[in-house]
Amino acid sequence: GLKLCPDHQALRLMHGHILTALHREAEAATIFEQILSTGEQHEALVALGDLHQSQGRTSEAASCHERIERLHERQRTAGNHDHTQMARYYADHDFHPEKALQLASEHRDSGNGQELDTYAWASLKAGKLEDARRAIRRALAIGTPEASIHYHAGLIARALGDLPEARKQLSHALSLNSRFHPLHAPHAARILNELGHAGVAASR
Repeated sequence: GLKLCPDHQALRLMHGHILTALHREAEAATIFEQILSTGEQHEALVALGDLHQSQGRTSEAASCHERIERLHERQRTAGNHDHTQMARYYADHDFHPEKALQLASEHRDSGNGQELDTYAWASLKAGKLEDARRAIRRALAIGTPEASIHYHAGLIARALGDLPEARKQLSHALSLNSRFHPLHAPHAARILNELGHAGVAASR
């Protein structure tokens, strides 16, 4: 694919994500920066910022976050702002939880698994646990085999106190892809480890 279409942004972005998952961070960063050399692009900026954050380069990550905000302000002014995309970004990074929920709420009745997942995720971050529970159930029922949906489901279940369900969903997320996100996959593993110890303690 890349050999035939070396300038295809979606393929290059996927290549960067694969390199990140393989812990080839320098090569991944080069790919994302090459994409951005032709113009600002949300997915590449998010991926580069997350990569910097995972490596402890907080100032570089903050620069990416600022660029994302400026990009979406320009898009909002032009009338082509992707609300679900920005809601997901805010929820993923614990930014502006009420704004994330407002943006995601436009699709609370969607039949799209990604949009329902984003609404559930934003609801969790805004402390709306029952809304999060209902939305993630609907997202899971669609059956999209995506690790991040199960990661969100696990954290929602943990917040609701359903630890067996949290363990089940986090385990499933990591079984689908143990490196599904440079920040969230390690977090899922840490929480699962904590829940495992909690389960042992509770059984004594």
